[in-house]
Amino acid sequence: MEQTTPIEQIEETVETGEELLSWSQKFLNAYGVKIIESLIILTIGIIIAKLFKKLIKKYFAKENNNASAGGILSETTYIFVVFLSIITALANLGVPVNSFITVLGALGVAVGLSMKDSLSNVASGILILMFKPFRVNDLLTLKDGITATVIEIRVMYTILKKTDGCIVFIPNSIISNTEITNYSSTPIRRIEIRVNISYESDYKKAISLLQNLYASNEKILQDPKPVFGVSAFRDSSVEITAMPWVKTEDYWNTYFELMANIKDLFDKNHIVFPYPQHTVHLENDMKPDTENRKQ
Repeated sequence: MEQTTPIEQIEETVETGEELLSWSQKFLNAYGVKIIESLIILTIGIIIAKLFKKLIKKYFAKENNNASAGGILSETTYIFVVFLSIITALANLGVPVNSFITVLGALGVAVGLSMKDSLSNVASGILILMFKPFRVNDLLTLKDGITATVIEIRVMYTILKKTDGCIVFIPNSIISNTEITNYSSTPIRRIEIRVNISYESDYKKAISLLQNLYASNEKILQDPKPVFGVSAFRDSSVEITAMPWVKTEDYWNTYFELMANIKDLFDKNHIVFPYPQHTVHLENDMKPDTENRKQ
Protein backbone atom coordinates (compact mmCIF):
# COMPACT_ATOMS: atom_id res chain seq x y z
CA MET A 1 0.00 0.00 0.00
CA GLU A 2 1.42 3.30 -1.13
CA GLN A 3 1.83 6.00 1.42
CA THR A 4 1.52 9.65 0.53
CA THR A 5 4.20 11.95 1.72
CA PRO A 6 3.40 15.18 3.54
CA ILE A 7 4.39 17.09 0.44
CA GLU A 8 1.90 15.16 -1.69
CA GLN A 9 -0.84 15.78 0.90
CA ILE A 10 -0.11 19.47 0.81
CA GLU A 11 -0.24 19.45 -2.98
CA GLU A 12 -3.60 17.66 -2.93
CA THR A 13 -4.94 20.17 -0.40
CA VAL A 14 -3.74 23.06 -2.56
CA GLU A 15 -5.36 21.55 -5.64
CA THR A 16 -8.65 21.07 -3.76
CA GLY A 17 -8.49 24.66 -2.53
CA GLU A 18 -7.77 25.90 -6.03
CA GLU A 19 -10.75 23.93 -7.37
CA LEU A 20 -13.00 25.28 -4.62
CA LEU A 21 -11.78 28.82 -5.26
CA SER A 22 -12.30 28.42 -8.98
CA TRP A 23 -15.83 27.09 -8.42
CA SER A 24 -16.53 29.94 -6.01
CA GLN A 25 -15.32 32.49 -8.55
CA LYS A 26 -17.51 30.96 -11.26
CA PHE A 27 -20.49 30.85 -8.90
CA LEU A 28 -20.00 34.47 -7.83
CA ASN A 29 -19.53 35.55 -11.44
CA ALA A 30 -22.76 33.81 -12.37
CA TYR A 31 -24.90 34.45 -9.26
CA GLY A 32 -23.07 37.01 -7.14
CA VAL A 33 -25.04 39.99 -8.41
CA LYS A 34 -28.28 38.03 -8.14
CA ILE A 35 -27.50 37.03 -4.57
CA ILE A 36 -26.78 40.62 -3.59
CA GLU A 37 -29.96 41.77 -5.33
CA SER A 38 -32.00 39.08 -3.57
CA LEU A 39 -30.54 40.00 -0.18
CA ILE A 40 -31.39 43.65 -0.84
CA ILE A 41 -34.95 42.67 -1.86
CA LEU A 42 -35.36 40.57 1.28
CA THR A 43 -33.93 43.30 3.53
CA ILE A 44 -36.15 46.00 2.04
CA GLY A 45 -39.16 43.68 2.34
CA ILE A 46 -38.51 43.03 6.03
CA ILE A 47 -38.06 46.78 6.68
CA ILE A 48 -41.34 47.56 4.90
CA ALA A 49 -43.11 44.75 6.78
CA LYS A 50 -41.91 46.10 10.13
CA LEU A 51 -42.95 49.62 9.12
CA PHE A 52 -46.47 48.44 8.16
CA LYS A 53 -46.72 46.47 11.38
CA LYS A 54 -45.80 49.49 13.47
CA LEU A 55 -48.13 51.87 11.59
CA ILE A 56 -51.12 49.50 11.81
CA LYS A 57 -50.65 48.97 15.55
CA LYS A 58 -50.33 52.71 16.10
CA TYR A 59 -53.39 53.45 13.98
CA PHE A 60 -55.67 50.97 15.74
CA ALA A 61 -54.43 51.96 19.17
CA LYS A 62 -55.18 55.62 18.46
CA GLU A 63 -58.29 55.58 16.27
CA ASN A 64 -60.14 52.44 17.33
CA ASN A 65 -58.97 51.82 20.88
CA ASN A 66 -58.65 48.18 19.87
CA ALA A 67 -55.15 46.82 20.43
CA SER A 68 -56.14 43.16 19.94
CA ALA A 69 -57.59 43.73 16.47
CA GLY A 70 -54.64 45.92 15.52
CA GLY A 71 -52.20 43.26 16.71
CA ILE A 72 -53.80 40.51 14.64
CA LEU A 73 -54.01 42.65 11.51
CA SER A 74 -50.45 43.95 11.89
CA GLU A 75 -49.03 40.42 12.33
CA THR A 76 -50.98 39.18 9.30
CA THR A 77 -49.68 42.07 7.20
CA TYR A 78 -46.12 41.48 8.42
CA ILE A 79 -46.18 37.79 7.51
CA PHE A 80 -47.70 38.50 4.09
CA VAL A 81 -45.11 41.16 3.18
CA VAL A 82 -42.17 39.00 4.36
CA PHE A 83 -43.52 35.99 2.46
CA LEU A 84 -43.91 38.10 -0.68
CA SER A 85 -40.33 39.34 -0.25
CA ILE A 86 -38.98 35.79 0.06
CA ILE A 87 -40.83 34.67 -3.08
CA THR A 88 -39.52 37.70 -5.00
CA ALA A 89 -35.95 37.07 -3.81
CA LEU A 90 -36.07 33.38 -4.81
CA ALA A 91 -37.51 34.26 -8.21
CA ASN A 92 -34.67 36.76 -8.70
CA LEU A 93 -32.19 33.93 -8.07
CA GLY A 94 -33.81 31.85 -10.76
CA VAL A 95 -35.50 29.41 -8.41
CA PRO A 96 -38.73 28.12 -10.02
CA VAL A 97 -41.45 29.41 -7.70
CA ASN A 98 -44.45 29.05 -10.02
CA SER A 99 -45.19 25.49 -8.99
CA PHE A 100 -44.74 26.41 -5.32
CA ILE A 101 -47.16 29.32 -5.69
CA THR A 102 -49.65 27.06 -7.48
CA VAL A 103 -49.56 24.47 -4.69
CA LEU A 104 -49.79 27.18 -2.09
CA GLY A 105 -52.74 28.75 -3.91
CA ALA A 106 -54.57 25.42 -4.08
CA LEU A 107 -53.92 24.91 -0.38
CA GLY A 108 -55.22 28.41 0.32
CA VAL A 109 -58.42 27.70 -1.63
CA ALA A 110 -58.99 24.48 0.31
CA VAL A 111 -58.40 26.20 3.64
CA GLY A 112 -60.58 29.12 2.56
CA LEU A 113 -63.51 26.85 1.70
CA SER A 114 -63.25 25.01 5.01
CA MET A 115 -63.05 28.29 6.95
CA LYS A 116 -65.45 30.31 4.80
CA ASP A 117 -67.53 31.68 7.69
CA SER A 118 -64.50 32.55 9.81
CA LEU A 119 -62.76 34.31 6.93
CA SER A 120 -65.98 36.19 6.16
CA ASN A 121 -66.06 37.40 9.77
CA VAL A 122 -62.42 38.47 9.58
CA ALA A 123 -62.93 40.35 6.30
CA SER A 124 -66.02 42.08 7.67
CA GLY A 125 -64.18 42.95 10.89
CA ILE A 126 -61.34 44.55 8.95
CA LEU A 127 -63.82 46.59 6.88
CA ILE A 128 -65.64 47.73 10.03
CA LEU A 129 -62.35 48.78 11.62
CA MET A 130 -61.28 50.61 8.45
CA PHE A 131 -64.50 52.43 7.47
CA LYS A 132 -65.91 52.84 11.01
CA PRO A 133 -69.72 52.67 10.54
CA PHE A 134 -69.68 52.62 14.34
CA ARG A 135 -67.12 52.98 17.11
CA VAL A 136 -66.62 51.84 20.68
CA ASN A 137 -69.22 53.44 23.02
CA ASP A 138 -71.66 54.16 20.15
CA LEU A 139 -75.35 53.43 20.81
CA LEU A 140 -76.87 51.25 18.06
CA THR A 141 -80.22 49.75 17.16
CA LEU A 142 -80.05 46.73 14.86
CA LYS A 143 -82.73 45.75 12.37
CA ASP A 144 -84.00 42.96 14.65
CA GLY A 145 -84.69 45.50 17.42
CA ILE A 146 -81.60 45.07 19.60
CA THR A 147 -80.51 48.38 21.14
CA ALA A 148 -77.05 48.23 22.64
CA THR A 149 -73.76 50.06 23.20
CA VAL A 150 -70.60 48.94 21.40
CA ILE A 151 -68.13 47.57 23.97
CA GLU A 152 -65.39 46.23 21.68
CA ILE A 153 -64.81 45.59 17.98
CA ARG A 154 -62.72 42.48 17.37
CA VAL A 155 -61.61 40.91 14.10
CA MET A 156 -64.06 37.99 14.36
CA TYR A 157 -67.01 39.55 16.19
CA THR A 158 -68.36 42.70 17.83
CA ILE A 159 -69.29 42.85 21.51
CA LEU A 160 -72.42 44.82 22.43
CA LYS A 161 -73.98 45.64 25.80
CA LYS A 162 -77.79 45.82 25.72
CA THR A 163 -79.80 48.35 27.69
CA ASP A 164 -80.67 45.63 30.21
CA GLY A 165 -76.97 44.94 30.84
CA CYS A 166 -76.71 41.69 28.85
CA ILE A 167 -73.62 41.17 26.69
CA VAL A 168 -74.16 40.14 23.05
CA PHE A 169 -71.50 38.71 20.73
CA ILE A 170 -72.42 39.25 17.07
CA PRO A 171 -70.28 37.86 14.21
CA ASN A 172 -68.95 40.65 12.05
CA SER A 173 -70.33 39.11 8.86
CA ILE A 174 -73.84 39.43 10.33
CA ILE A 175 -73.56 42.91 11.81
CA SER A 176 -71.97 44.28 8.62
CA ASN A 177 -74.88 43.00 6.52
CA THR A 178 -77.75 44.26 8.64
CA GLU A 179 -79.43 47.64 8.89
CA ILE A 180 -78.00 49.67 11.78
CA THR A 181 -79.19 52.92 13.31
CA ASN A 182 -76.25 54.68 14.94
CA TYR A 183 -77.53 57.26 17.43
CA SER A 184 -74.01 58.41 18.27
CA SER A 185 -72.95 59.29 14.73
CA THR A 186 -74.26 62.86 15.06
CA PRO A 187 -73.69 65.33 17.93
CA ILE A 188 -77.39 66.21 18.33
CA ARG A 189 -80.60 64.18 18.32
CA ARG A 190 -84.31 65.05 18.15
CA ILE A 191 -86.77 63.92 20.82
CA GLU A 192 -90.27 63.14 19.59
CA ILE A 193 -92.89 63.65 22.31
CA ARG A 194 -96.56 63.16 21.44
CA VAL A 195 -99.26 63.97 24.00
CA ASN A 196 -103.00 63.47 23.65
CA ILE A 197 -105.42 65.93 25.29
CA SER A 198 -109.21 65.95 25.38
CA TYR A 199 -111.24 67.89 22.83
CA GLU A 200 -112.56 70.04 25.66
CA SER A 201 -109.04 71.18 26.63
CA ASP A 202 -107.49 74.29 25.07
CA TYR A 203 -104.89 72.96 22.63
CA LYS A 204 -103.42 76.45 22.07
CA LYS A 205 -102.81 76.80 25.79
CA ALA A 206 -101.24 73.32 25.85
CA ILE A 207 -98.82 74.25 23.06
CA SER A 208 -97.94 77.52 24.82
CA LEU A 209 -97.20 75.63 28.05
CA LEU A 210 -94.93 73.24 26.15
CA GLN A 211 -93.09 76.13 24.50
CA ASN A 212 -92.43 77.78 27.86
CA LEU A 213 -91.33 74.46 29.36
CA TYR A 214 -88.84 73.81 26.56
CA ALA A 215 -87.50 77.36 26.70
CA SER A 216 -86.72 76.98 30.41
CA ASN A 217 -84.83 73.68 29.99
CA GLU A 218 -81.07 74.28 29.57
CA LYS A 219 -80.52 70.91 27.89
CA ILE A 220 -82.87 71.74 25.01
CA LEU A 221 -81.15 73.44 22.08
CA GLN A 222 -82.66 76.53 20.49
CA ASP A 223 -80.78 76.03 17.23
CA PRO A 224 -82.33 74.10 15.59
CA LYS A 225 -85.55 75.31 17.24
CA PRO A 226 -88.11 72.93 18.76
CA VAL A 227 -91.16 72.14 16.64
CA PHE A 228 -94.72 72.27 18.04
CA GLY A 229 -98.09 71.54 16.46
CA VAL A 230 -101.31 69.54 16.30
CA SER A 231 -100.37 66.29 14.57
CA ALA A 232 -103.58 64.20 14.63
CA PHE A 233 -107.21 63.99 15.67
CA ARG A 234 -107.93 60.77 17.55
CA ASP A 235 -111.26 59.21 18.50
CA SER A 236 -111.28 60.88 21.89
CA SER A 237 -108.27 63.20 21.84
CA VAL A 238 -106.23 65.81 20.02
CA GLU A 239 -102.59 64.77 19.47
CA ILE A 240 -99.93 67.43 20.01
CA THR A 241 -96.35 66.80 18.88
CA ALA A 242 -93.49 68.71 20.51
CA MET A 243 -90.02 67.87 19.15
CA PRO A 244 -86.94 69.48 20.74
CA TRP A 245 -83.27 68.93 19.81
CA VAL A 246 -80.70 67.94 22.43
CA LYS A 247 -77.13 66.74 22.56
CA THR A 248 -76.91 63.03 21.88
CA GLU A 249 -75.53 62.24 25.33
CA ASP A 250 -78.45 64.12 26.96
CA TYR A 251 -81.20 62.33 25.03
CA TRP A 252 -82.66 59.87 27.54
CA ASN A 253 -82.23 62.03 30.65
CA THR A 254 -83.98 64.92 28.91
CA TYR A 255 -86.72 62.65 27.55
CA PHE A 256 -87.69 61.25 30.96
CA GLU A 257 -87.42 64.70 32.55
CA LEU A 258 -89.75 66.25 29.98
CA MET A 259 -92.33 63.48 30.25
CA ALA A 260 -92.60 64.00 34.02
CA ASN A 261 -92.68 67.79 33.67
CA ILE A 262 -95.42 67.68 31.05
CA LYS A 263 -97.64 65.52 33.27
CA ASP A 264 -97.21 67.88 36.24
CA LEU A 265 -97.65 70.99 34.09
CA PHE A 266 -100.84 69.81 32.39
CA ASP A 267 -102.38 68.65 35.67
CA LYS A 268 -101.66 72.04 37.22
CA ASN A 269 -103.27 73.90 34.31
CA HIS A 270 -106.27 71.57 33.94
CA ILE A 271 -105.21 70.14 30.57
CA VAL A 272 -106.96 66.76 30.56
CA PHE A 273 -105.42 63.52 29.33
CA PRO A 274 -108.39 61.48 28.06
CA TYR A 275 -108.64 57.75 28.59
CA PRO A 276 -110.84 55.17 26.88
CA GLN A 277 -114.40 54.94 28.22
CA HIS A 278 -117.04 52.34 27.44
CA THR A 279 -120.79 52.58 27.96
CA VAL A 280 -122.29 49.21 28.88
CA HIS A 281 -126.01 48.52 28.26
CA LEU A 282 -127.43 45.55 30.18
CA GLU A 283 -129.75 43.26 28.25
CA ASN A 284 -132.46 43.27 30.99
CA ASP A 285 -132.65 47.05 30.88
CA MET A 286 -133.40 46.96 27.18
CA LYS A 287 -136.31 44.40 27.31
CA PRO A 288 -139.84 45.83 26.95
CA ASP A 289 -142.01 45.77 30.08
CA THR A 290 -144.40 43.06 28.87
CA GLU A 291 -145.82 42.33 32.30
CA ASN A 292 -147.13 45.88 32.73
CA ARG A 293 -148.70 45.69 29.27
CA LYS A 294 -150.60 42.53 30.21
CA GLN A 295 -152.13 44.29 33.17
